[in-house]
Amino acid sequence: MMSASAENVGVLSIGTVLGGSTVNNRGWVEGTREIQREIVLARDNVSSNINVEVVFHIPGNILSPDYEGLRTGSYWKSKALLQVQVALPAVAPADPRSALIQLIWDALDVVDSWAATKGKSADTAGLRGIVAKVEGLNG
Repeated sequence: MMSASAENVGVLSIGTVLGGSTVNNRGWVEGTREIQREIVLARDNVSSNINVEVVFHIPGNILSPDYEGLRTGSYWKSKALLQVQVALPAVAPADPRSALIQLIWDALDVVDSWAATKGKSADTAGLRGIVAKVEGLNG
């Protein structure tokens, strides 16, 4: 799947890297797809001085992430876009949606830490508003 960094940049975007389809990761695949759609709708009229793409690495039968947890990826200064990568476990939990939303909150904490370390300004309040709105759906 092409990431938001290669497409139109949204203030908050969700991407996935799927390492192959399995029965165990089906919940992750469906959950990321659902949240991705919801975020696109919820981010209208939201602005920030930083754009964030959260990329979920879903392990499968072909490829698995070589790291655990969350980490910062690339930063594109021209787009003010920071990518945060999230390695998911091989087996999705019973409620993957809640787990994914919590990981997006965690990704925004990573953005705040990155900005503080780099001495950059990153206003994530609007991004957090998007996540809160999505969290309230189907919840």
